[in-house]
Amino acid sequence: HFGSSLARTTEKALCCKRKHAPNIPGMALEGVGHFAHPKGFQFSKCCTLADGRIMFTPFNREAILLFDPVSKEWEEVGQFEGDCKWSGCTALPNGKIVFVPQYGLNILIFDPMAKTWEEVPIDPAWQKDPHFPKFSGCITLPDGRVLFVPYYYTRIVIFDPIAKTWEEMGNFEGNAKWSGCNLLKDNRLVFVPFSHPSVMIFDLNTKTSQMVGNWEGGFKWSGGELLADGRVVFAPLKYKSIVLFDTASCTWEEVGDFGDTVLKWNGIRLMPDGKVCFVPLDSLSVLIFNPSDKTWIEIPHGRTRDEKLPQAHGQGCRLCTDCSPLPDGRIVFVPCSVEEILIYTPASMLKPVARKPVVGGNWKCNPDSMSKLDGLLTNINSCDTSKCDVYFCP
Repeated sequence: HFGSSLARTTEKALCCKRKHAPNIPGMALEGVGHFAHPKGFQFSKCCTLADGRIMFTPFNREAILLFDPVSKEWEEVGQFEGDCKWSGCTALPNGKIVFVPQYGLNILIFDPMAKTWEEVPIDPAWQKDPHFPKFSGCITLPDGRVLFVPYYYTRIVIFDPIAKTWEEMGNFEGNAKWSGCNLLKDNRLVFVPFSHPSVMIFDLNTKTSQMVGNWEGGFKWSGGELLADGRVVFAPLKYKSIVLFDTASCTWEEVGDFGDTVLKWNGIRLMPDGKVCFVPLDSLSVLIFNPSDKTWIEIPHGRTRDEKLPQAHGQGCRLCTDCSPLPDGRIVFVPCSVEEILIYTPASMLKPVARKPVVGGNWKCNPDSMSKLDGLLTNINSCDTSKCDVYFCP
């Protein structure tokens, strides 16, 4: 039985934090490329294009990255100066991509097919100072306009990428308010609280808002994903629990306790099977959450962080900021401070590796030369090992 006892021990170690989840998969992470940056926080979010490529939004990095997950080739496009430029991106109906500014002084409209772009200067009133983080993300509305999520800026902005104009709504005080939002079928928006104490429900039809809940602390949830049943899952960044928010009743349920001392998961993406992937920032694991039965698995990624690498905001070193689940079950992770694009392949997709075994039991049967292997194998094979665990160690 190849590694049978070891496998039982390993599964016990990996499963110690899961909840009623069978058969934890292996974490096979492949690193592709080399994308070092002295300030870290290289890219913020990603967007899957119509042709299957994945586009990474430059945060501190100078170029847009186009990555092909099939060929594992990439291309860097453009040269954009400045720190913390764009905090998110969203695809338009025509295939172009809009980048929402954080410190940046322009809205970028990028054509990934032509590899060209247009920069739209922001309203000077949005920029309180050179390091003013205006918006945390964006989503495309059904009419093709793009909504910017207010972070430090006090108003919702809806940008028209055709006319290059915008409309502002509401007035919301506070810093680092919401990390993202989701659009419901009834044209309401659910804003996920980052450091704001409440979930905000904003009605685009009436342009009115409702605040729900009251949570203390900052850096609570890094984003949310809308499920098919109308609930929204919040990914815990520093808050201890996952939240399942019911948009019909405006009630919620907290699931799990993952501690509140580490910035755990920075991104969240809905997977093709209905489960949700949480992206590790400082967490030692990728978390896969099943909202149907409220169970999860934590899969150790085995990657360490370079503590000497300086970071934007002085927050230490971070692993990844976002991910893109692929139709074949793989997941591509966006590098923050790690210097590679990381690709997770589920254990079910891994091909067995052919091995030429070497037999060893204890020091007495470790051969001192290759010439003795045949005799040793013959000896072992002639023994009754039905009551033993035999390990073949390369």
